[in-house]
Amino acid sequence: MAGGRGDWAELQGEKKVTEPVATFSPRMVDALVDAVFIVEDQGRVLYANPAFGQLLGWQIEGLFGEPFVNLVPEHLRSEYSAEFHQIMETGPPRPSAAPRRMILLCADGSELPVEVGTFLVAPRGEARLLIAVVWDVRSRIDIDRYQRVSDELLAFLAGAAGTTAVLLPRLLSIVATSMDFEFATSWRWDSDSGRLHCEHVWRRDEGDFESLHRVSSGMSVRSGEGLAGTVVNAGELVWRSDLAEAADLARHAAFVADGVQTAFAFPVRTRDRLVGIIELFTRAQRQPDAPFVAAVADICAKLGEFIERVELETQRSQLIEQLEHSQRHQEFLLRANHALSGARDFKDSVARLASVALPTLGDICLVDVVSPNGKLLRLAARHADPAHQKTMEELGRHSPDIEGSHPAAIAVRTGQSQWSSQIDDEFLRSTTKSDRHFELTRSLKFESYVCVPLLIEGDAIGALTVVTDGTGRKFGNEELLLAESLASQVASVIERARKFDEQSNISHLLQASLLPDHLGHLPGVSVAARYVAGSQEAEVGGDFYDVVDLSESRLALVIGDVEGHDMTAATVMGELRSALRAYLLVTQDPGNVIALLDEFASRRPMHRLATTCLAILDTENRTIAIASAGHPVPFLASNDGKAAAPLRIDPGPPLGVGAGSYSVAKFELPAQGTLAFYTDGLIDEGRADAQARTNTLTSMMDNSRSLDSESLADFIVGALGPSAPRSDDLALLVVRWSNIWE
Repeated sequence: MAGGRGDWAELQGEKKVTEPVATFSPRMVDALVDAVFIVEDQGRVLYANPAFGQLLGWQIEGLFGEPFVNLVPEHLRSEYSAEFHQIMETGPPRPSAAPRRMILLCADGSELPVEVGTFLVAPRGEARLLIAVVWDVRSRIDIDRYQRVSDELLAFLAGAAGTTAVLLPRLLSIVATSMDFEFATSWRWDSDSGRLHCEHVWRRDEGDFESLHRVSSGMSVRSGEGLAGTVVNAGELVWRSDLAEAADLARHAAFVADGVQTAFAFPVRTRDRLVGIIELFTRAQRQPDAPFVAAVADICAKLGEFIERVELETQRSQLIEQLEHSQRHQEFLLRANHALSGARDFKDSVARLASVALPTLGDICLVDVVSPNGKLLRLAARHADPAHQKTMEELGRHSPDIEGSHPAAIAVRTGQSQWSSQIDDEFLRSTTKSDRHFELTRSLKFESYVCVPLLIEGDAIGALTVVTDGTGRKFGNEELLLAESLASQVASVIERARKFDEQSNISHLLQASLLPDHLGHLPGVSVAARYVAGSQEAEVGGDFYDVVDLSESRLALVIGDVEGHDMTAATVMGELRSALRAYLLVTQDPGNVIALLDEFASRRPMHRLATTCLAILDTENRTIAIASAGHPVPFLASNDGKAAAPLRIDPGPPLGVGAGSYSVAKFELPAQGTLAFYTDGLIDEGRADAQARTNTLTSMMDNSRSLDSESLADFIVGALGPSAPRSDDLALLVVRWSNIWE
């Protein structure tokens, strides 16, 4: 490299090069700010510019002629040597490929992360040369690392289910591991007491950090105390690289005992409150850098929303757990509601109810109700075996004496359940009115019974008696508890049958409970939502909507419909809503959110297709970005004289088919306008009058510009909602804005 001064064109082959080592002149490359080195085809360093020497601390003259693998850590030399020979044979990656992330060895023995761009040249008639341009990445965020933590957090947020006690240790593991810390704690902030409580501790290796683990677990500090308390007072991130000397901090002895050098603590908050503090610890001596801190600040915002969602989901999970334990109750209630839907009158309702109770509860069901004159009236006597029903009809004519010893009479008088695991002749004699009555009960082989009062607001309106008839089935305390639980629902069914005009459908109430009870909002933007059940039967649907605050100027508007009208449809609907909210914490691109939702739906064990439309309303940029997965297109009405019309977007396939990607349509918003999102229960393209209903919606939006969103929603539902029981539900979102950027 110390030979005469040639020309860069010589390296390109424009002149004959007989001895490239002796004739190459690097004067142009010497002046480059970027580090450059050249390797000949045998792997020896041919040239390195001064910037390369400054970057790694080497004297560049001493590198010439040395194998280039001496510039990489020993444990990577075999890998990098193989890559070098591969490039020499086939050429480097195409020019558009990203630079290669590598580790180079500094003169002092330390390792330096760099990015390397490679170029292969072949001077005319000479062997190939590899030119490498090197960029220092120490001052940048480690993109790979944060992509990894982003991917892990995305997967975690999408699939997370359970309590904070279950989820937070995993969350700590993801955050701490990706940021190269070995120990982490999570503190819950109690605003009422002004204290922090350490509820979760994570360590990379079990048995390590024993002192810090012992003192941190269950610890409680006031605001301002210790590292976590300092974060509360400061209201921002805190980085300490001097823990060994920080005698003023709580847990200092543990820091010293475990050799902890660096701590990084940051607040986790929602938009309006502090949720808690996360602390990260390492034995390494590390200094903070601005990009790292900025990246963590972004993660903090996501974690706060996630933890708040987990707390809400925990409450939901507790409810779901109760519903699972009560599955038999719910199935019974749904069958009862379905049976009652076709009942002719009150007595017919009770008879149908008694039939539904069999054989879930027993072999024989008797329903006795207190009549207006204070006597017990037997309204139902049913047997699980139709062959015995004629005998049951005769038994039904023998109502118990309300002052007698019959279990139904005692249950009504006392409001207490009665039960027995066996029935003998003496009992039958005491509860029957005649020899014929006695023989009837004996012929049915009464064996065991449960009798529970039907209570409405503490008053017994009757009794439900369930009997086994010689099958060997015995009632015990567990069966009594089940019967009492079911009887409370049966009593409600009977009361609703008595007051049919006050009856509401429990299944639709359950669905409504899965819909949001609070809608997001923006200044100058009003949103109204409506859900109308399309059937009076005990069906549930999958129609849903949501409105989510994203920032001070951005609002997510969601509407969708899950295939089917059953409990599975309602369950899938609730899961899709929860997953969509989680994805909005990760990305606010509607196409990406729906693509993630499609992947989530396609992997569910209870596979159901669904449609949805997601719009991001941006009042700062005066735009709305929309993506659709097979869902009806929203209508837009503005005050610019144009007629209301559906937006022109290109819907992708429904959720659950694994489409992979969804296009996004972006529109500029008028200064004043209205958007109407709806499910197909409003228009239903398959209906004979679909076009007429579409025209009605267009006309209503054109002629109702003076109405607010709530009034317009009522107007639309009143005109296009179901006027009689139908098979489809209806969900509607009306969004109205006026002069929001004037």
